[in-house]
Amino acid sequence: MTIKPRKESKELKIYKIINSRKVMSKEDTSHLARLEKGYGG
Repeated sequence: MTIKPRKESKELKIYKIINSRKVMSKEDTSHLARLEKGYGG
């Protein structure tokens, strides 16, 4: 059985870039945490 490698979604990539460049709101920070948790499995 072949397992496809995971790829980060565009939304997750954008949130990571924004987070590294400026301070995000509490809602955006929690959304980023949920995206990272979902990506991690």
